[in-house]
Amino acid sequence: ELPPAEKNRLSHRARASAALLEALRGLDGTP
Repeated sequence: ELPPAEKNRLSHRARASAALLEALRGLDGTP
């Protein structure tokens, strides 16, 4: 089991990655 801080960091990274992919898709013009 990960410490809360580490879990928080990982979930934040996952959200940031997802947001980045969404932004790139938008720039790309792909739905």
